[in-house]
Amino acid sequence: MTLVIQRKGKKERRTMSKPHLLAVPLPAQGHGLPLMEFSFCLAKQGLMRVTFVNTEFIHGRLVKDFMDRDSIGEDRFRLVSIPDGLTDSERRISGKLSEAIWGRMREKLEELIETIRSSGDDVTCVVADHGMGSALEVAAGMGIRQATFCPFPAMFLSLSLSITKMITDGTIDIDDETLFLTP
Repeated sequence: MTLVIQRKGKKERRTMSKPHLLAVPLPAQGHGLPLMEFSFCLAKQGLMRVTFVNTEFIHGRLVKDFMDRDSIGEDRFRLVSIPDGLTDSERRISGKLSEAIWGRMREKLEELIETIRSSGDDVTCVVADHGMGSALEVAAGMGIRQATFCPFPAMFLSLSLSITKMITDGTIDIDDETLFLTP
């Protein structure tokens, strides 16, 4: 790809590589496939290279199920995994996934981006699931553009972004961990 920049009557040509998107889904049911489909479409159209990051726990199933159906080449779409640090029994405990997302997975994502950079490549954008705020923070801290992908209906996104305001306005009343909606 060639970029032509015109400044004060002078044209300057620069060769640019395709943008490299790092896609990070929330490792939970219903989150991975929509982001993978979106990422796969971008790569298939030749718009950018995509590295799709998932946990080791989910990675094996995705490689087998998804990549068998339509291969576009590893130069445009790659599946990689990072550890979540959870045991099989911990995956069933409420709250452990959140701890992993903000702890071990955050560290491993940063290491992955550094590995990509040290190989002479660069990540130009991170697209992360709405529930993967740690991935967006890592990207921001490393000077990488970021975007949020929301696999659920817009109504739920609007609600989740409005909860703090509804508590402040008194629409939602929280009393000793019990949630009340007031008229």
